[in-house]
Amino acid sequence: MVEKDAKKARESNIELLRILAIMGVIVLHYNNAETGGGGFKYVTENSINEWVLRFLESTFICAVNLFVMITGYFMCITNHRGIKKPLQLIIQVIIFSVARYLFSVLSGNKPISVKGLMGAMVPANYFVFLYVTLYFVSPYVNNVLKNLDDKGRKMFVCTIVVLFSVWPFLVDIFEALSNRDWRGLSTVGAWGNQWGYTIVNYVMMYIIGAHFRYRDIGKAENPLLKPGYLILCLFALAMIATGLSKANENIAWEYCSPIVVAEVVAVFALFSRIRMKEKKIVNRMARAAFSVYLLHVSFVRRIGTEKFVTENVLVMLSHLALSTIAIYCICWGVSEIYDKLIGIVYRKLSKIDELSWDVFM
Repeated sequence: MVEKDAKKARESNIELLRILAIMGVIVLHYNNAETGGGGFKYVTENSINEWVLRFLESTFICAVNLFVMITGYFMCITNHRGIKKPLQLIIQVIIFSVARYLFSVLSGNKPISVKGLMGAMVPANYFVFLYVTLYFVSPYVNNVLKNLDDKGRKMFVCTIVVLFSVWPFLVDIFEALSNRDWRGLSTVGAWGNQWGYTIVNYVMMYIIGAHFRYRDIGKAENPLLKPGYLILCLFALAMIATGLSKANENIAWEYCSPIVVAEVVAVFALFSRIRMKEKKIVNRMARAAFSVYLLHVSFVRRIGTEKFVTENVLVMLSHLALSTIAIYCICWGVSEIYDKLIGIVYRKLSKIDELSWDVFM
């Protein structure tokens, strides 16, 4: 299962899923009342628009987990790791953060200061640092999976899902029903599961993705994996999460929730069964996903969400769809420019490539 170059395993159907997943992240921040467009803040309570936004939130809440699962699907076939990739990610976070800060200064939204500039240079991004941590830990996870037979891998996956998804979910429900914070009951940490923003959740999704690779889920003969069943399953899960969100958003939309994990599995299984020839445009657009992730919030805050979420539901959906596509395309363009400019620098720093290794057991 170990190959020297994981890039050979790239599949356009999964790359298309990567594009749709980052579009899903844009939708999530369109709704976000604190750090995004504020859809939930401005929409009329109990209106059709609110329920539509809740359904979309429930559908796309699996987007971040999908990225990690895709990582497991591709990276389980190689134990080769290097310092270059993590370093590039962290450098990109810094460059984009500084660029956003300078743009805010030039546009008159922020005063320039040494403290502000220094703050912009700190690469504080939970996703990036958890991803980098997973990147370095994953070869050892790969070796564990490689030394298990098919039955052992199934048991391993079931065990971690029960321990790190189902049980924390039940603890959250118990806390909600008892109206009390029961510290010490969670299997993730003393302060609970932290809504799935943990390396525990990332490792779990990585292992599930790797298991799908071993099982070759795209070719598995199982009537439950037919596209119709998977779409129906995804719709049912999104409806359950939508209804639950009205009572408790945290429980409904936690990344480690078994509902969200099941959505990830259904979506990934669906796209893994799509037969696509290699599409260079799809693969190229998918390369911009990380840049879109870093940049999209700056645009989402400026698209006038508050004006459209109270309009007719079709107007709202049109605004959401067009905004999502436009933001992705703009960020893709920025990504292309960035890759060309920064590529010149990285080629001159070729010694970074030497700082790599293979993990064997």
